[in-house]
Amino acid sequence: MKILLVQPAPPPDYVGFRRTALPEPLALECIGQVARPHHDVCLLDLRLEAGLEDVLAAFQPDLVAVTCLTTEVYNAQDLLRQVKAGRPQVFTVVGGLHASLVPEDFQHPYVDAIVIGEGEVTFRELLETLDRTWPDRPGEALAAVDGLAWRREGNAWTFNKDRALIASLNNLPMPAATCRPGTPTSISSFSTSRTAASPPAAGARSGATSARSGSSITSGAAICRPSGSSTNSRR
Repeated sequence: MKILLVQPAPPPDYVGFRRTALPEPLALECIGQVARPHHDVCLLDLRLEAGLEDVLAAFQPDLVAVTCLTTEVYNAQDLLRQVKAGRPQVFTVVGGLHASLVPEDFQHPYVDAIVIGEGEVTFRELLETLDRTWPDRPGEALAAVDGLAWRREGNAWTFNKDRALIASLNNLPMPAATCRPGTPTSISSFSTSRTAASPPAAGARSGATSARSGSSITSGAAICRPSGSSTNSRR
């Protein structure tokens, strides 16, 4: 399948950290790396550029996944509505902090599924389920995916059981830093409140602490700072 991952833009009157620094779309890079081995993945960062319709027309995705914070909810709703209105066959998914805390904000006919909690394993299992049925709708098969809420025919919603926390972040691949050829590469760092549950193994992502707690991990990742388009399609 072709998978389009979209980072929505904050509202124009937004005041906060992202006005002074623009962090990588780390959540999408993490699930993008999970999806890459078996799917064609493209990431669009609408904080850097417009052009959702152009990317939809050129890439022709089968699935569109969106993440958002609370400040980005209305923009996320608008773009999911736009995708479904023009391409009703596209499977639409939303995840992230706000979707996990207030999933009812996305219980709409233009959303097919909501990923609640940590998304890497849930998203992988969702793709595996869709792969078995595509292009037909997955129907009841989605009931086996923990951490997922999904829309049935008739717009009734089903919430599956909660997804257990990932035991060790060392088991996850490094995020897929989406780069545009020809752009300069720099080193950036990211932090997350998710921590590894065991000491990192040799070759595992650096900086992971040894217990899940409120502390953070910091790891270096090679990234590109796009000038212009930030999308990159790669199998």
